[in-house]
Amino acid sequence: MLDHGAVVTVDGLRKLVLHELFKLQGAIDGGEFDTASLFYAGDKRLDEEPCTKIIAERLDLILRPQSITITPEHHLKHDKRCDFTAGKLLGSERRLLVTEVKGQWHPKLYEAATEQLNNLYAIHPDAEKQGIYLVLWFGEKEKVAGKKKHGIKKPVELKRDLEAKISLEIRGFIDVFVLDVSKK
Repeated sequence: MLDHGAVVTVDGLRKLVLHELFKLQGAIDGGEFDTASLFYAGDKRLDEEPCTKIIAERLDLILRPQSITITPEHHLKHDKRCDFTAGKLLGSERRLLVTEVKGQWHPKLYEAATEQLNNLYAIHPDAEKQGIYLVLWFGEKEKVAGKKKHGIKKPVELKRDLEAKISLEIRGFIDVFVLDVSKK
């Protein structure tokens, strides 16, 4: 995965981006800058697109010194757009990590990891069938998959439910990360 401390595989790229997402979660949970407030306009939550831009920009600033480029709304085959990709050029070969972002309220929340991320984006040859499904958690009072009465109280419960919907064949290639930006 690494060569002299630099990422050389898609798996290594995936683990590095996940590590940075965990660090972002740590900043949201206990940092001194009230990072969660970035995901709100006053008391109203932001939609997926502006949240994705916030996350992608942070990742780009952190990963750029390692020659990793974050590309928002990356155009792929059949004019499909992946929410963002992390790419690294190694000689003449590119490594590409695809990421799909969904808010917990999205009606296709439970299908998107397979139908969008795996079937449309991770099929890119540079992605090596790998990706991250990043879900935004705004709290138990927000809809889950379009339903107001969902019974999910914590982001870890949503993560578990989402992972259970992913087929066994792709579980080792697609990671689910639920980013908790709820107002606590």
